[in-house]
Parts: sequence; structure tokens; C-alpha cells
Amino acid sequence: MKKITIKDVAKKANVSEATVSRVMSNSPLISDKTKRKVLKVIKELDYFPNSAAVSLTKSSSRILGIVIEDQNDNPLQNDFFTETLSYISAYALERGYYILYIHSKDNEELHENIERLIKTNRIDGLVFLNLVENDRNINYLKEIKFPYVVLGTPKELDKGLWVDNDNIKATREVTKRMIQKGYTNFTFLSGPTNLTVSNYRKEGYTIALKEAKIKSMYQISSDFDSYEAYHTTKELLMQNNQIEVIITTDDILAIGAIRAIEELGKKVEVTGFNNSKLRKYLKLNFTTVDIRYEELANKSVNILIDNIENVKREKNFVIVQADIIGGEKNGTKL
Repeated sequence: MKKITIKDVAKKANVSEATVSRVMSNSPLISDKTKRKVLKVIKELDYFPNSAAVSLTKSSSRILGIVIEDQNDNPLQNDFFTETLSYISAYALERGYYILYIHSKDNEELHENIERLIKTNRIDGLVFLNLVENDRNINYLKEIKFPYVVLGTPKELDKGLWVDNDNIKATREVTKRMIQKGYTNFTFLSGPTNLTVSNYRKEGYTIALKEAKIKSMYQISSDFDSYEAYHTTKELLMQNNQIEVIITTDDILAIGAIRAIEELGKKVEVTGFNNSKLRKYLKLNFTTVDIRYEELANKSVNILIDNIENVKREKNFVIVQADIIGGEKNGTKL
């Protein structure tokens, strides 16, 4: 299939290529009548310009789209998203950019929204707060060379912009701490398995157990929802009395698991990830990982805006240090 170019649009609309470019950038120099005519042809031909070429003619929107693909109706109930989003907004403003929040449960719907925003020049770049395995949106952005950054580690480390902690290392160290306490019966409670972060953290857990020659009893998953984690954990513990530790990939899962453990009167240690505000509010002190939300946000914003503004960087990624904290009281209230 022939790729439609700006020449094809100009020819069919009987205008110059410069006029098509100005219509795409919503220039006030073009009459409404001409705009309607050109936009009609653009729609008929399904023309989509290369974003690099568009940037030469359009004025910047100075808006960054913040993308969350999550099955929850309100993903902002998760501290990871609220904390990161807040810091991203602040650091974007420091560099003269605003943010637009984009959430969808469905990858196809999300793709349509992203494509529409790009085609209408509403955004200058995108920040993905989670990375879905084989995400068509990332492939699409690579293809059209549109600026984006991901909070997550891609499979191809040299492709695209990304910022993350070393999730394999962090989860490996958390698991090793539990092994050093003498535990041998482990279970892994993961977030959605289509997210790369879940799989990297699982890898760290698996490595630590393999090094200690311990087999994982169960590996289960849940949405990032404390109620689902509670029910999943409760059902598992009612079937098995040998579980000593549950390693989770998020504090919100750990909190749900602890509720089930307390309700059943069990003695099972739980670890979390992200050092959430909810953990502190509930006065829980289970072992968790401080991922440094603010630094993740700062690095993400700056690497993306540098790319938008053609500022060269030596690397296409930033690794932010993570710290293991808590655990003195075995996940119980202080």
C-alpha cells in the first residue's frame, strides 16, 4: 500500500504543500474555507505526517500526555500513579510544559486516543507511567518518531527513552533478606502479568530463590487492587498452612494480603514495593522498596523535554537507585 504524502494531499486539495502544513498547524493565516477543504482531503486519504516534519511548521503545544493503562476505574487510588503524576506536573511546569492525563483500560481505545492527540497536534510528547508487554502504542510511536519516555525497562534497552529502578536487583535483595531470616516457604504475589515491571520483579524473586536452592510454593497475580489481593491471598492461605512469606510487587497488594493474614490469624511475613503513603498512613512497617518517586519523575520529564527540544544526551535511559526499608515489626502495626 502506497504511503500517502503531503504532496498527495496538496494535489487533491489543489493547494500548495505549504498550505497543507499550515492547516495541520492550525495557522491563523489560512481561511476557514481552505482549512475545511484540506482537512476533508486529509481525512479521506487518512494522511498522517511524520511528527519531525510537522514540528518544523507547527507551534509547540507545550503539553505532555501522561499515559496510564490500568484495569481499575480510578488508577489514581494507587500511590505510585498519584505521587509520580504530581511530581511530573511540577517538573514539567518548571520547564514551561503542562500535562494532559490519559487513562484507559483497553489498549485499543488507548491507541485511538493517543493517535487522535498526535494527529491534532495537541501534545508534544508522551510519558507512559507503566509499560505493557508488546505495547502497540510504543511500536507506533517508534514508527512515526514521536517523542516519548517510559517509566519501565523495555526488552530492547537501546530503543526509546526510559527511566526506571533496577527492579530485578531490588526484588532479589528483598527476597534474600527473607531467606536470611530462615524462611523456606515462599509465595509471590504479582501485579498484572502483562506489565514488564511485574515480570522483572518476578525475575529478581526467582533468581534469589534459585541461588538459595529454594522452590517457590506459589506464584499468583492480581490487579493493583487491595481488595482483589485480599481475596486472592485469603483463598490461598485457606488451602495452605505452610506459607511463611509472601513477596509482592506493590504495597497495595501487600496491604490486601496483610488484611487476609490478620483475619485468618496466620503468621506470614509480607513484603511490598514502592514505599507508599498508604503504608505509612496505616502505620504498617513491612519491608518495602523506596523507588524515589520524585527522582523518577524528574528524570522522566527532563529526558523527554530534552528530546523534544533536540538537546543531545549520551544515554537513552536513566536508572534511579532504590532503597529497601522497614520490616522491623514483621508487617504489623507500630
